[in-house]
Amino acid sequence: MTTSGSKVRNDVRIPAPMPRSSRLWAALKFIAPLALLLLLWELLIRAFGVSPRVSPDVESVARAGFESIHDGSLLRHTGASLWRVAIGTVLAIVIIEILDRLLQLSPIQNFSPVFAEQHMTHFDSPLHRHV
Repeated sequence: MTTSGSKVRNDVRIPAPMPRSSRLWAALKFIAPLALLLLLWELLIRAFGVSPRVSPDVESVARAGFESIHDGSLLRHTGASLWRVAIGTVLAIVIIEILDRLLQLSPIQNFSPVFAEQHMTHFDSPLHRHV
């Protein structure tokens, strides 16, 4: 069943495919910023004569990236980095929860306007006061 260029199967509307020119334009809009960034990177490295030890050129980075994909080390290193991010996130959440509980028990909380606002009810808020 066709309705205005799209098919309907089991109550799910499948959009009509995009014309080829629209797909190419969408791909170009997606790729252009990355290509511009890579070009700028290469131009700045060459213009200022930056040492490869400080910032390597695009070709060296691409070559190293393809080698690490080929030998499997990229996946291993990515997994290790994600593990570190997960551990850091869990530690941050645990530490902030402990600090939050300690601040809730502390008598100092009423001295700071930041903490005082947490204890306002909806009608005590400065935005809802009736003059």
